[in-house]
Amino acid sequence: MKDFSSNKEGESSYKMLHFSYKECHSSPKKVLIIYPNEKVVEQYILEESRKFAIPKIYNEKDVFNSNVFLEFEIKMSDIFPEP
Repeated sequence: MKDFSSNKEGESSYKMLHFSYKECHSSPKKVLIIYPNEKVVEQYILEESRKFAIPKIYNEKDVFNSNVFLEFEIKMSDIFPEP
């Protein structure tokens, strides 16, 4: 997993995580871009055509589901708690 972060002044900050597997030769199969200030997560999944599908977008009211670990789910409200 690699972590790329942005925190430029005047811009929305985000955290981008990408997961790679040995069999894909370091190409990401899934990319998560997390916008903590906006409480939003974008999930990009690589299709067999080697292009990323339209992202799934989650906000603090949603439940995140993994396409890798099918039983894994997490409430986004647990990640983005109310202040």
